[in-house]
Amino acid sequence: MQTNELNNVFTLAAKVEYRVKPYTKWFGAAQSFVTYGMDAVCEDEVVFSVDEISIDYEKVKKFVSLCNSCHASLCHIDDMIHDYFYFG
Repeated sequence: MQTNELNNVFTLAAKVEYRVKPYTKWFGAAQSFVTYGMDAVCEDEVVFSVDEISIDYEKVKKFVSLCNSCHASLCHIDDMIHDYFYFG
């Protein structure tokens, strides 16, 4: 990786903000429920998204807050989700 590419990766990591994303799951015309996922947003553009993490809004909200407070890297999000929701 060249220096400019490496700088771009670090810049992206510093600017990423994680947000809770509701996702409606439909079963037929009348039955649905909401699950929650998350978006990783950089300069108002979604750069990474995970749907249907949990039906527990508060738990997803706490996880997103944790990701934002520790400036979690995109490359670790899948492992973090697995650890937080399945072992935490």
